[in-house]
Amino acid sequence: MNKPTQFVIEPKKGASAEVDFIMQHNGRIIPIEVKAGNNTHLRSLHSFVNLSDNDVTAVRIWSGEFSVQDITTPAPNNKPFRLINIPFYLVGYIDKIIDTANIKFNK
Repeated sequence: MNKPTQFVIEPKKGASAEVDFIMQHNGRIIPIEVKAGNNTHLRSLHSFVNLSDNDVTAVRIWSGEFSVQDITTPAPNNKPFRLINIPFYLVGYIDKIIDTANIKFNK
């Protein structure tokens, strides 16, 4: 029997960062942030990426345009990750978008 993939972080006292959703896709864990309005900060995704031992592909669902970015978390960690920005109206295609983004952008 396969061992399930898990990602658990013990919260620090006073910490407020949380990822909105976690999705398993092709054996990988994908953190998902949903952003409404003008708040585009990715503090929770950055925390997830910094604590992950693997390469991370993350998703932001928002009212902005579709894009794929290879970016890094803020200093001092500067850990690289792929961010897929998905407009609300495309969320039903999230599996196909992740597959396409990772193939097209060689990850």
